[in-house]
Amino acid sequence: KFVETSNDFVTAAVDALEGGDGEGLLRQIRRARHELARLDDEVGLGIFTPRLTALCEAAEAVGGAAKPSGAGGGDCGIALLDAEAAQDIANVRNRWTTAGVRPLPIRPAMEGNAE
Repeated sequence: KFVETSNDFVTAAVDALEGGDGEGLLRQIRRARHELARLDDEVGLGIFTPRLTALCEAAEAVGGAAKPSGAGGGDCGIALLDAEAAQDIANVRNRWTTAGVRPLPIRPAMEGNAE
């Protein structure tokens, strides 16, 4: 079930990205987070750590989206936030600092990413 559901939201996320639907993209990232959480609860993989949960909750509290990324074990997560919302970004950074999350500010560029 996870692979099927994952394929659905990946396809929907690509469609949203290509269509310029920012809110649709955020919705799919949130779906991915919740599906990963369901899998983690079901199988006990240790995907979500307190820091990754804090990362996700802080981003979602300001209208962004976040999810674990990588091989699991709590080492990496991604968050998408509104780059124009400086106060929201500051609030997220403060919450992350308190939770021990180390942000790496990366912005998408036309070809690849930029720091």
